[in-house]
Amino acid sequence: MTIDAELLRQASDFAHELNTRIERVLPDHQPQFFAQVLATSKPSLTVTPVRPDDPDREAQPLTLTIQGRVRPQPLHLRALFWCCYDITGRYLTIERSDLGLGLARIAEPLFRVEYDRNMNRRNRLPAAHVQVHAHRDEMTGLMAHADEQRPKQRWRAGRFPRLSEFHFPVGGDRYRPCLEDLISIAVTELGVRTKKGAWAALEEGRAEWRRRQLAAAVRDAPEIAAKALREEGWSVRAGSGAGRHERTNRLQEI
Repeated sequence: MTIDAELLRQASDFAHELNTRIERVLPDHQPQFFAQVLATSKPSLTVTPVRPDDPDREAQPLTLTIQGRVRPQPLHLRALFWCCYDITGRYLTIERSDLGLGLARIAEPLFRVEYDRNMNRRNRLPAAHVQVHAHRDEMTGLMAHADEQRPKQRWRAGRFPRLSEFHFPVGGDRYRPCLEDLISIAVTELGVRTKKGAWAALEEGRAEWRRRQLAAAVRDAPEIAAKALREEGWSVRAGSGAGRHERTNRLQEI
């Protein structure tokens, strides 16, 4: 992947937007989202929270606090984004993301919301999915019985499945949950402390995310988008991209 100055600039803008949002939501001092190029065998551009004084810029979790009746229960929210250009080569898109919520004192998360735009092409697993790190005998029993697909792979490896290996689909490339969704459910379901006005900031962030995803979805199927606009009374004129086939793979992938 080529990482040029324009892609890095767009990733830095994305990091700034996340920092602005988190500053409005969480009351505690948090690490800052930062765009950086990882110098590996295949260079990658990531956006993740880091400590400003850490020269190695290692990824750090956000800290969510719950004021319980017995004692505060801190949670860690892991957030990593791998960025690249979209298919047009002009706009930043997320190639992979890993969002995980768990207890601060335990390394394994309670659940993860992951996205990998290439996963469905490799093994037919959902590109966007939730994995629950819990244990339920009935579910893992079902995951162990089949003689095809992933159950067959597990039998070959001689091991029993875990519920955390089950990939729950959550909307694919375009309609997957965003960081604001994870924080929102932590606030609603777990009582995480926030600043005054946090809910408005979360709603604004969610709306901005969906506007971007809508724009990407329109580029996947422009004729459908034009047809819908005409039905709403808009005048839509065909441009230089008229006649381009829709990106059917983006519409079909789980």
